[in-house]
Amino acid sequence: MHDPNPVLDRARRLPEARPPWRAASMPGGSVPTHFPSRAIIPATIRETRSHPSGAASMRHRVCVISDLTTGMLMSITLPDSRALLRLALASIALALGLGRAAIASEVTTPVEQLHAGLMAIMKAGKTVRFQQRYDMIAPVIGRTFDLEVILRQVIGPRLAALPPDQRAAVGDAFRRYMIASYVANFDTYSGQHFEVAPVVRAAGSDRVVETQIAAASGQGYVLDYVMRQESGGWKVVDVLVDGAISRVAAQRAEMRSMLADSDGAGLLVGLRKKTSDLSGGILQ
Repeated sequence: MHDPNPVLDRARRLPEARPPWRAASMPGGSVPTHFPSRAIIPATIRETRSHPSGAASMRHRVCVISDLTTGMLMSITLPDSRALLRLALASIALALGLGRAAIASEVTTPVEQLHAGLMAIMKAGKTVRFQQRYDMIAPVIGRTFDLEVILRQVIGPRLAALPPDQRAAVGDAFRRYMIASYVANFDTYSGQHFEVAPVVRAAGSDRVVETQIAAASGQGYVLDYVMRQESGGWKVVDVLVDGAISRVAAQRAEMRSMLADSDGAGLLVGLRKKTSDLSGGILQ
């Protein structure tokens, strides 16, 4: 019985194709006989007409696969492979780009919040009392810095050896000193603005956010923030002046020398004195 399908008719009339694996003989001059005698028949193209409902015409590639050992014929309709490949690559690139942007946003958000807080106290300036500016920036620093990690890095193992009450007092004094240092150093506004690099760089499991304080004169001061992910999100664990000088390393040498000269009580006195000097005697 004649098959009314013109595509299958043409497929049956095609000459037998010789697949690449049959180009060379097997040892002894034999060829493999367990493969089908006909490879995949070259694809033919058909164009479907517009549906009466108004659907647009589509071009499909019809791959007709013939296996003469079983006498089965199968027709597979696929979209254009090149279009699919371009779509897949574009989707992957978009997903990767969005993923990197999301990660960068998570890491840089605390730094941007810190910058907003610093800008507020800079614009307030010395016309606003030190205590008031301290109260403005204190919660911002509490959210964006991991002061417990910084203190452990600065003091080292000897911090854990202090009595619990003394360790808590040192932690509080260190927190007040850190906040006071920012209030004292960011007390004037003359057109400066903060710039944050859009891409963060990896430093092991930490991330580094590169920033710059750009003055109205065009001069820039580089401050990079080392960020670490904790249960509460990404927080600052070190600040790199000029992108290289670690503030934690500078504080470590100073604090450990105070601790070596006395004990936890001596370190507590030293921290309170520093805070008093920064605030003009207002805070301890």
